[in-house]
Amino acid sequence: MKSLTVQKTSLVLLAVLAASSCSITDGAKKRGDDGLSYGRAMDAMYPSILKAMKATMPKISPEESSDSAECGGIGDNQNASKLIGRASVSLPGAPTDARSSSTLVDEMTVRLSKLGWKVEKWPSNTLPGKSNSVVKHMRKPGYSGGVSVSAYPFRLASGKISQSLTAQVVTGCLRNPKWISG
Repeated sequence: MKSLTVQKTSLVLLAVLAASSCSITDGAKKRGDDGLSYGRAMDAMYPSILKAMKATMPKISPEESSDSAECGGIGDNQNASKLIGRASVSLPGAPTDARSSSTLVDEMTVRLSKLGWKVEKWPSNTLPGKSNSVVKHMRKPGYSGGVSVSAYPFRLASGKISQSLTAQVVTGCLRNPKWISG
């Protein structure tokens, strides 16, 4: 169930990023690069996200995963010449942590704001199918992609309530340097 929510959040963020045509950072254009790769974009964003997550919920080991998806390319064909990089970091909260979903997301966004990330206005601030959930979307100017930070309560087998904090990082539709035309 948690995986399905993470996938839905990732798909929503992916759709918005594709619609906003975020492909190459201004810095890459100014340097004259032939285009930022999805891997370099993820490498630029992910460390600050992971650092903020660990600082928000210290002493908890994060669950990390990543993948990529084809998003178009030469003549906008669906091929692997352009990819969207995706990464997820989840922290299951300790039952002794009394912070609310809103407090956890706010703490995370404050940490990222100090690193130059900006909160974006979205029509919904909850996860589909998760009551009492909170989600905020952020983008760092000059970076190709963004992050959705979410938290929601869940009941443990013991009956205690705990929080889950998740960050979904998604790059723009960017060059795949490993793609070779057939």
